[in-house]
Amino acid sequence: MTEAEKMKIAEIRAKYKYYKVADLAVKLTLQGVVDDDINYIMQGGEEIAVKPYDKSQAWLSGAMDRLAELIPTDQAVTFRQGCACCLTGNRDTLARKICRENPTVEARFEALSKERRIISGNAWKENDDYFITFWYAKPTTGYTCACLKHIPDKPMNKLWCECCAGHIKHHFETALGVKATCTCITSVVASCGEDACLFKLNIL
Repeated sequence: MTEAEKMKIAEIRAKYKYYKVADLAVKLTLQGVVDDDINYIMQGGEEIAVKPYDKSQAWLSGAMDRLAELIPTDQAVTFRQGCACCLTGNRDTLARKICRENPTVEARFEALSKERRIISGNAWKENDDYFITFWYAKPTTGYTCACLKHIPDKPMNKLWCECCAGHIKHHFETALGVKATCTCITSVVASCGEDACLFKLNIL
């Protein structure tokens, strides 16, 4: 990254109060989205802080809708998967260890499915499809989203969940030593807490 790019990113981050809003603006910029589209997607973002949660979450939901409006679905999904975080550190080390210590793809997947530090839900295979759920149900409040404080009262665009799809795809590929696609099937935020986040992965 050039010094000019670093300065540009610093300027963007300084513009926003809430880091999730700033992260979105940075990713849009780094992926080369034109300024007019960025300004449309990010409208009102400068005024958004973490609290009140209902206001910040409503803004994030609206931003996903504006993103979907401007960018074709496949490109929007690719962009959001590129927003994935927590790709390095302990999770990456564990995924590499799984790949190194297990001789076959199936053995690696079995080991991955048991590694709760990477997979916090369940993992299984049906034919050529691999499935991973994210997060557990809470007895009284339904399913939870690790990236939002509260589950929205109104369904949120599943594009929000594609960053988690990118996270899962990355560690799945690393652990199994493959390239794969990842599709978000159901979503906590799209179902207002009724459904777990379910992702389907297919090895290329």
